[in-house]
Amino acid sequence: MASPLRSRRLPRAEPVPRTGSRPRFAAPVHCRPFRAIALDSGSALGASSGPPDRTLEVPPVAAHLSVTVNGTVREADVEPRRLLVQLIREDFDLTGTHVGCDTSQCGACTVHVDGKAVKSCTMLAVQADGSDVTTIEGMASAEGLHPLQTAFWEHHGLQCGFCTPGMIMTAAALLASNPDPTDDEIRHAIAGNFCRCTGYQNIVIAIRAAAAAMRAGSTAGAAS
Repeated sequence: MASPLRSRRLPRAEPVPRTGSRPRFAAPVHCRPFRAIALDSGSALGASSGPPDRTLEVPPVAAHLSVTVNGTVREADVEPRRLLVQLIREDFDLTGTHVGCDTSQCGACTVHVDGKAVKSCTMLAVQADGSDVTTIEGMASAEGLHPLQTAFWEHHGLQCGFCTPGMIMTAAALLASNPDPTDDEIRHAIAGNFCRCTGYQNIVIAIRAAAAAMRAGSTAGAAS
């Protein structure tokens, strides 16, 4: 007869003594800061028979970058693992770019990098070094709102507004390459942008209206 299965418990973290009423537990190994140990040069394969003489604290690695954001040159020292959306929101305080999923599915973090729509949660900040980045804050001009912003407002293309910056940035990239898209082309372009409350019909209507307004403006400008 087989022995009954025994439940296996994971080992608990050992409490680290400290002053105070509550014990503090040691952080998991993967969360602890890296410390390089100075090895004994006289021992085989660096294995010392006694305790190490000292430890060397490894400083954090940072990369210096320069990026043009909404027409202004910005510089920062960032860790190589830092995402572009983190640089935009946390370092440059441009919080119009939203974070929805962190997995490139929702499109709320969409910005323009050198004129192309990019989901900034999937791009490293260092990859934008030397690039021209446009966020939703850079869409309006001194004359007023961008035609897409006006159209979303007039045609109720938003409700809670969380997805709206990404929708507008994606739509702007579409209209830059296709000034007169069909409804199917609009729907295809925004397929990577999720809306959870308004529904997509009014968004399509708003983009179509903005396209018409932009074409009319271009025609008027050429005529004058």
